[in-house]
Amino acid sequence: MVNGKTAPTAYGLQPTAFSRPGFTLIEVILAIALAVGLLATIMAFHRQAGYVRNVIADDMAASAAQRILMDRWSDDLEGALPYSFLQMGLEGTINPDTDLPELRFVTATLPGPSIWAVRKTTDDPIPPEHDLQMVIYQLSSFRCADDHVHVTGLQRSVRKIITPTEIRHDGKDVSPSMFIPQVKFLDIQYYDGGEWFGAWPMPEWDSRDPRRRNLPTAVKVIVGREECPPDMKPDDYPLSYPTFQRTIFLTGGTMSLDKTIIRRPGMVTR
Repeated sequence: MVNGKTAPTAYGLQPTAFSRPGFTLIEVILAIALAVGLLATIMAFHRQAGYVRNVIADDMAASAAQRILMDRWSDDLEGALPYSFLQMGLEGTINPDTDLPELRFVTATLPGPSIWAVRKTTDDPIPPEHDLQMVIYQLSSFRCADDHVHVTGLQRSVRKIITPTEIRHDGKDVSPSMFIPQVKFLDIQYYDGGEWFGAWPMPEWDSRDPRRRNLPTAVKVIVGREECPPDMKPDDYPLSYPTFQRTIFLTGGTMSLDKTIIRRPGMVTR
């Protein structure tokens, strides 16, 4: 040490308290900025990945719900038959109050669980239960203050039929058995063996028309996740929105206008 200072070495001056290596203020600010930018990029990527995951999950849930609906619809229509003593076979109409399609028909079903239960002689008798039930498919909706009808989902309702007089009901004793909020658009078309119709039976068919006493040959069901805009026709909906559709051939609807159609029972096309 010379005069209180560090003596030079063979490789230069020894480091003092003021000459230690370190980061400058600019380097620290630049490092913080890089870290913040990297963290923001990671957060944006994570948020985008979460959004994509939610969209895919919603699409998968909607597709699964629509497929379950179509499978249920196919099973119901395969058991549909025209019941002359009930004066009803299949009715596909447009609800005049909501301007939405609905479909109702009578189908055969197995008895409920109560019929199979082991009962004692002292138990109450089993309530009467028929093997026929009326199935109703319709869009559930409500009317807003602006007089616009909003759809909340598709509903399947069933009602056990005990006597022929109960086929014309007032809406009571109808139990919803399925509700799918992912379906907010419904279009049903009916095939008589030569032409597709938007209703069954058509209002212009007279009482002697054989189609009034028979089921359609096939029913095409088209569903979608989005509501149909008020200014859009149902036929134009598939051109603007994704849809899920299925054509169901009815086992009991073998008669057409021209000839009898023979096919494998339960045949379904997607």
